[in-house]
Amino acid sequence: MSKPELTPARPEASPTAFIDPSYMPIVDIIGDIHGNVDKLRRLLGRLNYRENGGVYAHPERSAIFVGDLIDRGPAIGETLEIVTAMIRSASAQIVMGNHEFNALAFHTPDGKGGYLRPHTEKNCSQHSATLEYFEKNPNAAEQALTWFYSFPLWLDLGFARIVHAAWSASAIQSLQTPYLNHDRLLLESTKGTPEYDAIDTLLKGVEVQLPAGSTFADKDGNRRDKIRVRWWLEPDPQRTIAETVFPRIRAYGQRHSLPRVIGSHMVQTNRR
Repeated sequence: MSKPELTPARPEASPTAFIDPSYMPIVDIIGDIHGNVDKLRRLLGRLNYRENGGVYAHPERSAIFVGDLIDRGPAIGETLEIVTAMIRSASAQIVMGNHEFNALAFHTPDGKGGYLRPHTEKNCSQHSATLEYFEKNPNAAEQALTWFYSFPLWLDLGFARIVHAAWSASAIQSLQTPYLNHDRLLLESTKGTPEYDAIDTLLKGVEVQLPAGSTFADKDGNRRDKIRVRWWLEPDPQRTIAETVFPRIRAYGQRHSLPRVIGSHMVQTNRR
C-alpha cells in the first residue's frame, strides 16, 4: 500500500471566522472512523459521494470529519489516504479528535525520560492498531503526526460550530488559538494547567463524578468513576445524573439557539 501524502488540514480562512448566519450550506458531519475504511466507503457511497481519481466528492455538498481517524480499526493508512485526498481537493474539512491529540502526546518525549502520554498498558492497547501501521510503514508516523498538528481543535462556521466533544467558550478563550504546536502540546498534556482542562473539555467532553464507590466499565473494559453528561442542557439543580448522561437517542447539539454545535461525542446511534 502506498504511503498517504498528507495535506495540511489548516483552512485558508480563520476557523473562527463568522459567516452570515443566514447562509446554511448542506454539510455531512462524519465522526469517529477509527480506521474502519470499509464502513467509511459505504457511508460516503450512501451519502452519494463518488470516487474519481482516488478522491471522494459530492456535486453539491461537502464533508466535515470530527476527528478520531486512527486507532482500533484495521485500515489506518487507507483511512488517512481517503480523508487527506478529500481535504486536498476541498471536498472536506476536519477538526482534531482526542485520538489524534493522544497520538501526538504519545509520540512526544516529555524531557524526563518518558512521553507526554505515558506508555502504559492501557494507552498502548488503545493505540495498538496505529502503532502496528507505523511499524509496517516506517515513514508514516512522522508524516501523520505532522499532519495532525494542522487539524484545528474547533471550527466556528457561523451556521454551525464543530468540535469533537464539547463546545466551551471558556475553554476556547483559555486556548485562544485552535492550532497546536510543540510548546502548547506540552502545556495541554500537563494535568493541573488551564490548557489541560480546556483540551479535556473540547476533546473528551464534560464529565461528572459518580457517587463514591460507583464505577462502570467503558467499551474497552476500563473502570471509570466519572461519566460524560449532556453539557448543552440548561442548568437544573433538580436533574439527576441519570437524567443528564447521554440518552440512547439520535440527538445532538444545542437545540435552543443557533449556531448549532455538532461533535462526535454528542451523538449516540444504533451500531450496525
